[in-house]
Amino acid sequence: MDEHVTRESIDRAIAWYWANRSAIVERLPIVTPGVIFKSGWTVSVERQIEVWGKDEYLLSLAAVYIHRPLRLIAGAMKPSVPTKEA
Repeated sequence: MDEHVTRESIDRAIAWYWANRSAIVERLPIVTPGVIFKSGWTVSVERQIEVWGKDEYLLSLAAVYIHRPLRLIAGAMKPSVPTKEA
């Protein structure tokens, strides 16, 4: 990864996701280099967020399954869709 991921950065990414969920759903499928986020992706990431919220996730797993995908989504949305700050 290109930065050191912390619990706080994961929490910020999750807050951003909830603030922008509607815009994300409207844009799906979202194509990023190497990954296509299809319509069912929100169910998957929300399941991961739920586990993180129960404090049952290792930081390294949350970085891979929550933080990185949300960063990719945020980057893909920047050019054409204004997003809300978390």
